[in-house]
Amino acid sequence: MALSNPFSINNIHLLFCSALLFFLCYLNGAYVYAAKQPAGPYHEVNVNSLLPDPNCTAASTHGSKFGSQKLKVTYRYGACSPISPGKEILGSGQILLRDSLRVRSKNHRKNPKPHTNGPSIGGGDYLVTIGFGTPKQDRTVVIDTGSDITWVQCKPCSKKCYHQKEPLFDPSKSTSYSSGSCKSSEQNYYNMTYADESYSNGLYGCDTLTFEPSVVVNKFQFGCGQKSSSGFGGAAGLLGLGQGDLSFVSQTASQFGKVFSYCLPPKDGQIGYLLFGDEARSSSSSSSLKFTPLLKVEDPSLYSVKLVGMTVGSKRLNIPAYTFSSPGTIMDSGTVITRLPKLAYQELQSAFQEWMSKYPPAPRKGILNTCYNLKGYEKVTYPAIVFHFGGGTDVNLDQSGIIWVERKTQVVCLAFAAKEENDHWNIIGNHQQKALNLFYDIQGGRLGFGTQGCNK
Repeated sequence: MALSNPFSINNIHLLFCSALLFFLCYLNGAYVYAAKQPAGPYHEVNVNSLLPDPNCTAASTHGSKFGSQKLKVTYRYGACSPISPGKEILGSGQILLRDSLRVRSKNHRKNPKPHTNGPSIGGGDYLVTIGFGTPKQDRTVVIDTGSDITWVQCKPCSKKCYHQKEPLFDPSKSTSYSSGSCKSSEQNYYNMTYADESYSNGLYGCDTLTFEPSVVVNKFQFGCGQKSSSGFGGAAGLLGLGQGDLSFVSQTASQFGKVFSYCLPPKDGQIGYLLFGDEARSSSSSSSLKFTPLLKVEDPSLYSVKLVGMTVGSKRLNIPAYTFSSPGTIMDSGTVITRLPKLAYQELQSAFQEWMSKYPPAPRKGILNTCYNLKGYEKVTYPAIVFHFGGGTDVNLDQSGIIWVERKTQVVCLAFAAKEENDHWNIIGNHQQKALNLFYDIQGGRLGFGTQGCNK
């Protein structure tokens, strides 16, 4: 039987066609994953630097000059957390699910009553440690600009308390504690119920708060929890920084003048700050702040601003200003991911995808539907993003506030989401607030933005 000739005309023709097809596919792939980068400002970072740091890099914040009323802000699940330093790791799925519950609560609650309800506590919580009582008992609490009532779990907790790392606050050991509200006109019982079905209820107490020996808040009213569900990540309670009558900001108005500022750390293993009164003013005067008006809205506890547009790289997105106007945009330290009107998000998504076209796409992560697999990449380049606010205020987001990093993989996602159909508010979440110096001047009716970072 005759053997076929491997160098026959037919075989050579077949090999040539196969090689040509391979070359064309290669060119096509190169075009898809190496498209020309659009013009404009961008961030180029090492992929490994995006992953959570197992160590706490506690750089000094503001130094001794701003020490007296400064509270260190840490990420609840980060290496600097005083209650679970890097040990308890929530996956993206859990964090984003809890975030969605908070947003749903905030958008759908009607006729809000600070004594009875509040938003979900959320999954991206930031913490501060405050001294309660005399002598002070240090307790670590979640900070929340979307809530009013401050509360901590208290002894004897005869009904039900969740496990927390620190001891329960013991009113019997405080010489300055009195049961009930600080004002006789207020009710003595509080009940906070959250959208993720977590809750805290008990009696009001009136006591002293201590930041440092030289800075004391007398006769502060807070909830002394006797029945609380799990869902607060081991924190002792919550510090309400909203604008309601019983919020920390309102109760300390004569002392701090309804002024506070904070900076959320850009990485999980770093430290930010929370300042009040003159210290907040002194801190802000040393940096260049841009101001936009605080608007009055139907829920008096919330901080509302006028968002009018966005820029990606050098491209001002084609979004009519009225897109953001009804009912408005709120700043919320307890919500994680920024929620935008559908049209605005689609424009942002399209511009971001154009920048990221050289990276292979990855499956969505919950509400985040624009994701990329960076496995094998040493560096990643993504566009700068600017928020445009009323009053001509332009704010450049920190590089940490643009993408969401999946903790267990080298997958990154655009850290924004579209509002659901029935959602009420546009929300600027804490992820986009990272490394910004935010200055809340409630009496002056304005919000200041600085981009100097948490160590400035």
